[in-house]
Amino acid sequence: MAALPCFADSFVMFMDMPGCRQEDINLEVDGFVVRVSCEYKIPDEYQSDQVKWHRAGRPFGGHQRSLRFPESCDMSKIDAKIDNGSLRVCIAKRPEAKTHRIQIAGGGGQQSITAGSGQE
Repeated sequence: MAALPCFADSFVMFMDMPGCRQEDINLEVDGFVVRVSCEYKIPDEYQSDQVKWHRAGRPFGGHQRSLRFPESCDMSKIDAKIDNGSLRVCIAKRPEAKTHRIQIAGGGGQQSITAGSGQE
């Protein structure tokens, strides 16, 4: 499961990755596509001829998710952190893509409007 809120200066991707350790997670960037993968492994103590499985209710094997981000992102400025099985990937927006105020001069005084890149 992934969530992708958009802020004025960044996109933040949240992914639930229960049971994945930091060293088992692979994060790759290809253009504007972010690919996250994790290998769920059976603990060594449960991989022997002495262990017979009655039921396995946990996922084992690989998991991969790819998300495409808008071109307003600066893909060279990515920060990733995992905490309690929740992966947080923050991708900064390019400065010209950030929302900013523009002053408009008119006959009766100045007004301001909010402008953005339109690529959110």
